[in-house]
Formats: sequence, structure tokens, C-alpha cells
Amino acid sequence: MLAKSLQLREKKFYLLVVQLVFALSVFLVVYLRSRKSLPRVNWPNNPFYVGSYLTSTDFAKSTKTNLHFPTQDVDDLSTDIQEEYPLQLSMEEKETQEEIESPVTIEGEPIVEEEEGQPTTTNISKYIEDQYHMVVSTDNTIYSQWMIQVCYQQYLKMKQKYPNGPLGGFTRLLHSNTTDSLMDIIPTIRVDELPSSELSVDEDWLKVYPPLNRPYAFHQFTRDHLHTIPERYIFMSEPDHIIMEPPPLPSQRDRPVTSSFWYMNPGNYPDIIAHFNPKNVSMEHFYSTGNAPGVMDREQLAAISENWYEFTKTLLHTKEYRNTIGWVLEMYSFVFAAATTLDEPIHFDLMDDFQTHPPREDLYINGQLANIFHFTYAGYMNATNDCVWGILGLLEEGKIQGEWEWDKRNYITGFPATDFLPPPSRNPSCDSMRLLVGYLNEASSQSPNWLQMMEPNGVYPWIKHDRERLERGEPHPEAVRLPMNELLDLYVEHYLGVANEFSESLVPLREYAQKCSSIFVLGQGSCTVLWPLMQGLHVGTTPTTTTTTKSIIGSDTTFHPNVDEVKKVASGLGINYTFHQQPSLLFEIEKTTEYEMLFIDTWHVAGQLKRELQEYAANRPNLKYIAIHGTTTYGTVSQSVLLGWDVATQAAEQGMKVEEVEKGLKPAIEEFVGMNVEWVVEREVEEGNGLTVLARRK
Repeated sequence: MLAKSLQLREKKFYLLVVQLVFALSVFLVVYLRSRKSLPRVNWPNNPFYVGSYLTSTDFAKSTKTNLHFPTQDVDDLSTDIQEEYPLQLSMEEKETQEEIESPVTIEGEPIVEEEEGQPTTTNISKYIEDQYHMVVSTDNTIYSQWMIQVCYQQYLKMKQKYPNGPLGGFTRLLHSNTTDSLMDIIPTIRVDELPSSELSVDEDWLKVYPPLNRPYAFHQFTRDHLHTIPERYIFMSEPDHIIMEPPPLPSQRDRPVTSSFWYMNPGNYPDIIAHFNPKNVSMEHFYSTGNAPGVMDREQLAAISENWYEFTKTLLHTKEYRNTIGWVLEMYSFVFAAATTLDEPIHFDLMDDFQTHPPREDLYINGQLANIFHFTYAGYMNATNDCVWGILGLLEEGKIQGEWEWDKRNYITGFPATDFLPPPSRNPSCDSMRLLVGYLNEASSQSPNWLQMMEPNGVYPWIKHDRERLERGEPHPEAVRLPMNELLDLYVEHYLGVANEFSESLVPLREYAQKCSSIFVLGQGSCTVLWPLMQGLHVGTTPTTTTTTKSIIGSDTTFHPNVDEVKKVASGLGINYTFHQQPSLLFEIEKTTEYEMLFIDTWHVAGQLKRELQEYAANRPNLKYIAIHGTTTYGTVSQSVLLGWDVATQAAEQGMKVEEVEKGLKPAIEEFVGMNVEWVVEREVEEGNGLTVLARRK
């Protein structure tokens, strides 16, 4: 009996082992197949985005730890939204349902692994009904790369401002045959460009007109990637569209919300419409709109996307049509597809206040702040300090009496300058341009590639034109400027209101400058720090006996166009400002030169700061304050280490020990205070990149 019992137990054991092996085999097969077909992702929060701006700390850490956004083939929902809207395994509003898997998530570095050219097979099983997914179609030209970063930065701010609002995920729909560096920064789906065979037309401009790729991009998006997007609606947008307030959801699911366009008039082309209208749809259903900006049900978009693409090709390859309609042909093809593809034409709710085009239009439409700031028009400030819309060519010909001008087309081959100055006017007509400059400056302060991509000859075009006139011996007709003190106040207010690397440091710097009459600046960068320092000097103490006038000595390794404006404002306020373009440790300042405040913002490593303090702070009896910027970001670990630079090579080139290049700023500060007992750490600002102020003991 015992033997039989043991045999029975043994058989059961073997059967259990076989079952476990079989189950494990099935699991492995499913797992391996899922790894091939499913993207491997987590739900990323922006690793660069803290509060309302990117700090160098965050970017440096992300560079060091290789944190990045995935190439987005699933979605851009943050963790809290994932928890609020868990994906369920049930398809709604479908009579026939299939069992499908929901997207997988893993912990760790955000990654998407997917075979090139193979769309995922993951389907979203339950849509988020009260949100839309923002999809911005773009190419990867330099021109588009800086605009999409401005667009994306403001999306992040709106997402933070309205965490429970209609704004869902974000996707840059890149129509390009190659990848680019922004795919590691902005959630991106890459699709193919319009085939070159489709561009065999006579007109050269059509061969390089990016919007022609848009219908083909959305056709690929809806065909290959739409099933991975969790939101019910798709918000179609463009790189030069900035969200000021999130657009509303459609009042009815089958009624897209779009912008009305004054230049879209389908009724003017009955013969062309007839070619695409075999059902004889009434003309009233051909709306004066386009796809972007617009919020549309995902199923409607999927249904018309192929015809949108096919109609675009027909308009493009029919010379009569393309010459008649011109540059908006892909907008008309969208209207034609919406009216004729489905059994019933799609009805649009057109919003006059969906978007505005400053400075041609006001920020407010019919008393309502527009949802989208479309910065397509050039603007300039005229002789009466009003900002109006115009064309750069008029300015070049000297027909416009003004000194400030903006045109995005100046930056086709390079990014706009960092810390772009707003129009020097408080007139309400310039409100929109000041707002736009704020958007630009916030984006440039947070972009990891902005400095490397700046346009060397296109920044500040009015300065460039002024110089060209002077070279021709033609003086520029000066506009009626604000008084210099009011202009300085305007610039300070601008930078206090725009997120930047200095964050909360500008106000303390202004306070210390008020107690001084002369300042020496090592590393002035784009001059942002000079405005509060100048304001402090202007309203502060009178010159001491050691100086005859208030003064700022500025230095940096590179020249920024804002230097010209700093000189102009300083001169008008009676402040002597000089700029020296050379490395800080090679700066030959006279030992007898007196200054009461020293500001340092150069190479953020211990060895550099140690030498600068020894050269410019030690044995300076009239020096009252030393302000050192970057002590939060680079306090213990150096800029070189955080940004992954070659420490050994830098140390050898600068004649420093390797450890001096590896350590951050605080060890150098502690050493200086320890060796110079007359100095003490008086104030530390943690926000932004950080600020440490040393004061001489009283």
C-alpha cells in the first residue's frame, strides 16, 4: 500500500511538473511575441520640467543619467492620469469585440523598443472621453525645431496649470525620413515624408512647402499609430501654435471644434468642388476652416484621413487647381474630405476665438482670450511706440520709422537669440509681442540645444539693420523712446516674470547692487543679470569717494547682441558700462580699479572659482559683496562632471588638478572663507541654479 501511495504521489508530482513546464513555455512564447509587437514603455513625466521652468540641475542630471523621453508610439500620459483612467479590456461602441492586450508599463528608464517600420499591435481598450491628445505635425528643419520647442514648453505649462482639464498627451508627428535629436526631448512619432514622386510639379515652392506632408503624415498616423492613443479626441496643431488657454472639447462628439479662417472660401471654387463631390453635398457643408487648430473625434479623423491625403495629391497634380487655390491646398483637401467621405458630411463648430494672429489681431477676440497664439505675422514697433504688423522688407527699405521688429522667418537657418528683448514700449498694442518674447525666452532657457543652434547673423534684426544703415552712412530715424529709467524698469519686469536660470536670484542681486556704486561682472552671458544690477545701481547709493561715477564692468567669452541695448540704457542713466570679451582668468584688470560688488557666473568648477576669487576678490579693501551664481546646480559636483565633459582633458588644458575640475563651487567658497576670515556667507538662494552671496564682516 505504501509503495502504491508513493507511486501515485510520484505520478502526481511528474504531472504537476509537466503542467508547470507547459505553462512556462506558453508564457515565454507570449512574452517573446509581446516584446516584438509591443512597445516597452513607462508613463513618463517630463524629467526636465520642474515648476514652470527647466533648471540646469535637471538638465545636467538628465544628461548624466541618460533620462529622456521615449519616441512616443503609445502616449504621453503622466502617472497620475494613468491611475485616474486605468485602461480596461473592453472596446466600447463596437458590436464585434476582440480580446486585446493593454499597453505594458515597466519601471525604470523610459524606453520604446520597436522594429523600424513595424507599427505596434497594442490597442487602447477604453478611451479617455473628456480629453484630447495634442498632435503637432512638423518636419525636422532648424526652423521647425525651435518653434516646436516653444509650442511644447507652453503645452507643459498648461498641463501643469490645468491638471484635470481637457489637455491630454502630446505627440510631435514628425514627417521626416530621418530621426533627430528632439526625439529624446519631445514625445515623437516619426512617419515618412511625402514621396518625391508626388512632388513632380513645376512650382519650386511646392517642392519645399512643409504642410504638403501633413495629410500624408496624418494618414500614416491614423493607420499605424492611432490605436495607441488613449484619448477620445485628437487636437491637431502646428509648431507656431502656442496654447494660451486649452481649447474646449466638442459639444457633441460628431461636431469637431475648429478655427474659422477668413481666407478660406470654398464657395469661390464650385467647379473644383464638383470634382470631389459625386454625392452632390450641399455647399453649406464645405466649411471655411482647416485641420489645425482643431479638435476632432478620433474615428472621424481616421475615416477621412485617406481621402484627405488623396485629395491633396489630386489638387497638387492638377495644375489648374493648384494655381487657383495656392498655398492652402491641403486645407481645402481637408474640407473636401470632411464633407464628402462619410455617409453624412461632418458638421463643424467654428470658433472665432480659437486662435489669434498677433500683432495683426488682439489677444482677446470678442472679449475672450483666444485659445491659440499663432505667431505667423511679422510685427514691428513704429515711431509712436505702437506695435503693428508688417513685413521685414519695408523695414529694410527704411519705410518704417521704428526700432523693434520681430519676424519668425529671420530664423530659418538658426534659432532666435536667448533672452530676446521685448519691445521697448508699454503701449497696450505691444502686449502681445511682449508675451511672445516671454514664450521665446522661456523655451530657450529650458532647451538643451538652443545655444548651439542660435542664428549668428539673424538675431535681433533691427540691430543688424541699424548697423547696415550706419555703414551706408544713413542714420536710423529714432523712434520716440521711453525715458531710460522706465525702459530699464520694463526690462527688469520682463525678466522677473519670465522663467529663466536665475529664478529667484534677480531680486537679491538688485538689493545688493543698491548698496554699491560699482560692480564687476565675470560672465554676463546674455545680459539678463545686468538689468537688475543696473537698476540697483541707479536707485541706490551715490558714488563713494573711491569712484567718481556709478559703473559696471562686464565680461564674457562671447558677445551677445543685448550688449548694445545695455550700453544705450546705461549711458542714458549716467552709468558707465564697459564690456570686455575675453576669458575671466585672462582679464587684465588694473589692481587700482575699484569695485564694491563682484558677480561670478563662469565655468562652474572648483578650480576656476578658486582662481577667480584669488585674483579678483582677495586684497580688494573696497569690495563689499561677492555674488556667485550656480551654487545649487553645481554646488558639490562640477558643471563638467554633470554635463559629461572630458574632465581629464579640461584639467590638462587649464593647468588644474583633475579633482579641481570634478568638484563643484562650494568647496572653493569654503576654502576662500576659511583663508580670508574677513568674509562670511551672508545669503544663499536655492531656487534656479542657486546663488551664494559673501559679505565682508563689519
